[in-house]
Amino acid sequence: MEATSLSTDINNIELIQDNELAKAIQSMSKNGGQGLTTYLQEAQDKLYKGVTEQKENTMLKAYGDLERAASTNHALFYYNQRNHDLNSIQENLYMAQKGDADAILNDRDLAKRQYEINQWTAGNGMDTLFIYQQLLIIVCTVIVLLFIWRQGIISNVMFFGVLFVLVCIFVFTIVNRAQYTNFLRDKRFWNRRLFPKYKGIPLNICGDKTFNPDELIESASDTAKKATDAISNAADNISKDASDSWEEVKEGSSKQWQDFRDWVGI
Repeated sequence: MEATSLSTDINNIELIQDNELAKAIQSMSKNGGQGLTTYLQEAQDKLYKGVTEQKENTMLKAYGDLERAASTNHALFYYNQRNHDLNSIQENLYMAQKGDADAILNDRDLAKRQYEINQWTAGNGMDTLFIYQQLLIIVCTVIVLLFIWRQGIISNVMFFGVLFVLVCIFVFTIVNRAQYTNFLRDKRFWNRRLFPKYKGIPLNICGDKTFNPDELIESASDTAKKATDAISNAADNISKDASDSWEEVKEGSSKQWQDFRDWVGI
C-alpha cells in the first residue's frame, strides 16, 4: 500500500514538472520565440564559458605540474652533479691519504729490513773480528813461544804441545762458527737460532689395550737392554772415530810443524 502511494506521488510530481516546463516553453515562445532563443543562447554561452574555463583551469594545472616536474628534474640533476663532485673530492682525498699511508708503511718496512740487514752485518763483522783477534793472539803467542824455545827456556814437548792446543782451539772456533752460521743461524735475524722440526706428539699412546704390569716391566727391560747395547756401540764407535781422528790430527800437525820448521830454517 505504501509502495503504491509513493509511486503515485512520483508520477504526480513528474506530471507537475512537465506542466511547468510546458508553460515555461509556451511563455518563452511568445513574441516569435525570442525568449526561447534568448534562453537557449544564454544557456549555450554559459555552457561554453564553463567548458572553456574548465579546460583552461585543467591546462593551467597541467602546465604548472609540468613546470614543477621540470624544476624537480633540474634539482635532481644538480643534486647528482654535486654528489658526483663530492664523490670525486672524497676519492681524491682517499687516494692521497692512501698514498701517504702506503709510503709510511713502505718506509717502515724498508727501515725495519735495513735494521735487520745492519744487525746481521754487524754481528757477522763482530764474529769475523773475533776470529782475526784470536788469530792475532795465537800468532803473537807462537812468536813469543818460538823465541823462548829458541833460547832454550822451554822444552820441545811443551812448545809443540802449546802450539798444538792453540791450533786446535783456532780450528775448532772456525769450524764451530761456520757450522753455526750456515746451518743453525737464521738467515734474516742474527740473534735467532733455527731449531729442527719434530713430529707431533701422538695423542693415543695407550690405545684400547688394558694395562698389564708384567708387559710393562718386560717392555722396560727390553728398552733398557736396547739402550745399553746402543750406548756400548756408540762408545765403541766414538772411541774408534776418536782414535782415527787423533791419528789424522797428529799426522796433519806433524806435517804442518815440519813445514813450519822448513820455513823458519830450523
